[in-house]
Amino acid sequence: MLQKAVFDFSTENSYSGLAVPMICWAFVNKREQKDGEIPLFTKNTLWTTCRDYLGDTLHANAWDFSSGLYGYGGTRTPIDKDKCRIGLSHDAKCASQFREAITKVIGEVESANGLGHLELFVDTKSENFFVVEADPIWQSNTVMLSWFLLLIRMTYKLVFSGWSVSSLKDLFVLHKDKFRNSSDASYISNHSIEYYLRWLNNLKQFVELSNTMLGEKKVSGYGKEIATGYTHSWCGINAAQNLKDTPFYKVLKRFEQEQNLAA
Repeated sequence: MLQKAVFDFSTENSYSGLAVPMICWAFVNKREQKDGEIPLFTKNTLWTTCRDYLGDTLHANAWDFSSGLYGYGGTRTPIDKDKCRIGLSHDAKCASQFREAITKVIGEVESANGLGHLELFVDTKSENFFVVEADPIWQSNTVMLSWFLLLIRMTYKLVFSGWSVSSLKDLFVLHKDKFRNSSDASYISNHSIEYYLRWLNNLKQFVELSNTMLGEKKVSGYGKEIATGYTHSWCGINAAQNLKDTPFYKVLKRFEQEQNLAA
């Protein structure tokens, strides 16, 4: 569903305008509104092209800002918990196609997992900016957030480059073909496409297992003892698949066994 909204901040210094598939994002908060009022959003974090930076924010929020991974910065206002709200800034030339593709890709995952439906809010003043408002499960931990942002960025890169994305499987097939040497492709290169589709179709089970295994450290796998020199890339999809000493690697291995995931 597409709605108009007002953004109480500048999009300046977000999308760079370069002729490359670049996308910037930030956590945004939604202000309370009366019936009939246009939704108003405020920016919570700095603009960034880095998925792990938003993972830093998630970790810091979990520990009441007593701990933050390197690069963390923002308003130190808690992020919204009722929904996962991300502001996106991108090239306006593919705005409508991008929004349509995002709705299809994320919508497919939502339907498979029985999640709340994605809503999009478009800036009343700028075509190259919108907010995605999604089920809060996407910010239940850093791996889930990493997945959410990766799906968005993979979709954008393909749409920006002129390819049509009609389904989740289509997204993986096209991205592996067209961007096989990119860093994003490396996150989905360890296993078959079917493996990743089955993972994404069982997100509630993954989150439940993560919560059980990690306890109070369920958001990032780490506690408030983590200081600002820590490598924040140890908390996302790459870590879960490749870094054996990280908490989510152990979670994923158990998940693979319980879901009987084929490599």
